[in-house]
Amino acid sequence: MWRFEYFYLWIPVALVGVSVILALPWLAVIGLFAIVAAVVAGLGYLAVAFVAAVKAIVDSVGSTQQQSVASEWPAAERESR
Repeated sequence: MWRFEYFYLWIPVALVGVSVILALPWLAVIGLFAIVAAVVAGLGYLAVAFVAAVKAIVDSVGSTQQQSVASEWPAAERESR
């Protein structure tokens, strides 16, 4: 089980790992590719979250308008009789 409060202990391991990866040119290319892939995945996640948020806002505004119009329908039917 992961203990998230002890992630600071991984800092030296990450620094040594990054130093080793960037010291060898061909490993640096692989490392940079991994960083680019992570950034693209993060941007994709942000785009999906943004679209989902906009859709939720539009749906909530649309349902409010439908409820207000629906509550006026019986009154409109009574007036037409």
